[in-house]
Amino acid sequence: MPGTIVSTGTPGGVAAAMNPPKWLKAGDVVRIEIEKIGQLENKVIEEPASTDSI
Repeated sequence: MPGTIVSTGTPGGVAAAMNPPKWLKAGDVVRIEIEKIGQLENKVIEEPASTDSI
């Protein structure tokens, strides 16, 4: 329905529990698809430098 929020993700600790652990890293792509609606794709980037001094 219009206005519905679709939340994605995994509980904390899932990557650490894999053997070997598999963490997201810069360059990885996270993609979700909902049939008949479309896709959302995000590329993981390096964390930007601190902006505390701004």
